[in-house]
Amino acid sequence: MITREAPKTLWTDAEKHVPEECMQVLASDLGTIYVAYWREGRWFDCSTEEEIDCHVTHWTWLPELPEEGGE
Repeated sequence: MITREAPKTLWTDAEKHVPEECMQVLASDLGTIYVAYWREGRWFDCSTEEEIDCHVTHWTWLPELPEEGGE
């Protein structure tokens, strides 16, 4: 059965907490969402390995991949 309701994602305030170094997460500047990581006090885009040149305000964990053949 398909429903239109998805679980709510909890976002963390990047001013208060950051993820472990080099751990991939979703990061946002409230306009764009990046797959990113935190290293040496800066945010980097995982797809380009370049520093994100905007102010990241929030981040959240990446969701787990679905199991093959699972729901």
